[in-house]
Amino acid sequence: MKKVLEELDFADWYKELSAAHQPAERFANYDTDEVREMIAEFGYPRTTYIPAALFYIVVDTEDEDVDAGLSMSLKDGQLELVLNLSVGGKHRFSGAFPLVCEKLGYKEPIEKPAFSNYKELYALLKKVFAMYERVKLSMTGLTAKNTTMLSFVKE
Repeated sequence: MKKVLEELDFADWYKELSAAHQPAERFANYDTDEVREMIAEFGYPRTTYIPAALFYIVVDTEDEDVDAGLSMSLKDGQLELVLNLSVGGKHRFSGAFPLVCEKLGYKEPIEKPAFSNYKELYALLKKVFAMYERVKLSMTGLTAKNTTMLSFVKE
């Protein structure tokens, strides 16, 4: 999984994402239901909001072999993201995006991306979900390479 994230240049992508999304004013007074609807527009209608933790849990279970999960918090107008990956129930790789970047060898601290309105949040989520889909696709490709299927035809 580390190799997949390195091939996708995940650490540099996240650093650029953060640098591009640091508005002077931050939007902390968002409506949780409106954000959930926004996330649903990106193809994740079963997203759950946990008020006690201030986290959205993106529910995404299309592939039996690849377990990819994404959780996010919008506290104080900053987008905190947590990635969870496993293949076949093994090789867990998870953590907040800055921690994932650290695991990939990036040493400098990276600020959480931020937003000042719904339009900026939407643009930010669009980029995040595009990378999330790339990660899932690469993980699915990884499981396909590691699985050999033989079929015998009887004549």
